[in-house]
Amino acid sequence: MARSMSLAGRLRPCDVVVLDNLSAHQRPAVETLIRSRKAHLLFLLPDRSDFNPIEACWLRVKTRLWAIGTRIHAALIQAMREALSTVRPEDAVAWFSCCGYPSQSS
Repeated sequence: MARSMSLAGRLRPCDVVVLDNLSAHQRPAVETLIRSRKAHLLFLLPDRSDFNPIEACWLRVKTRLWAIGTRIHAALIQAMREALSTVRPEDAVAWFSCCGYPSQSS
């Protein structure tokens, strides 16, 4: 719940939160938090990794983590920051496009 509170604190009205169908994402408290910030909630299609841009994102992050090769907890936290920093907004747009989701400009 702490992570969801962190996200909820950053949401602005009309933001869109896109979630996969992980059971933790489907808890009523998640929707309540997102909607309380006047943001929108969108679930991706279940069981279709080829239509899930989140899979492409995590593939990039995991590939970077494997390349760094850290196994010590403190160093792993920094490695995760570094790996996540390789994901740019334009990457997210491209991943959604490759999965067949239209962009705002479409």
